[in-house]
Amino acid sequence: GPNAVKQTLFDCDTKGLNASLNTNSSFVKQGSGSWKINVSGGNANLSGSFTAKDLSKFSKGYLHCYIYCEDINNVGGGQIEISSSGTCDSNELNWSFEQYVVKSGWNELYLPISSAGTTGGAIDLSKVNYFRIYALNGNTNYYIDNIEFITD
Repeated sequence: GPNAVKQTLFDCDTKGLNASLNTNSSFVKQGSGSWKINVSGGNANLSGSFTAKDLSKFSKGYLHCYIYCEDINNVGGGQIEISSSGTCDSNELNWSFEQYVVKSGWNELYLPISSAGTTGGAIDLSKVNYFRIYALNGNTNYYIDNIEFITD
């Protein structure tokens, strides 16, 4: 809505986490860059820990981002995850990204905090310090851009 509060986690315009930086404007949704994830017959992930951020005001909001999928016919399983443990599978919220990546080209994702899956106990939204997106078994490239939290 017009009064939505936003907090950027990563604008993806510079190298971050273990990402490959893309600056080809065909695969950029905002700013000057995006992060590339290449999946070819196995699995790939973009992940890492960062200085803890207080995201508690977004408990009824969304994780919002853009994901470009080169070939929707080759999407495998995967998840988008945040945690407060500094690693995966502990104090984690997760979303199955193949439910949200539904077409080739740009997909705008609004992942509801309230309906996320949990792994390894409850997340502490006041201390979010880890992000991961992983993809399994498919054979395509993804680009992710503008990872942020939004209240509505």
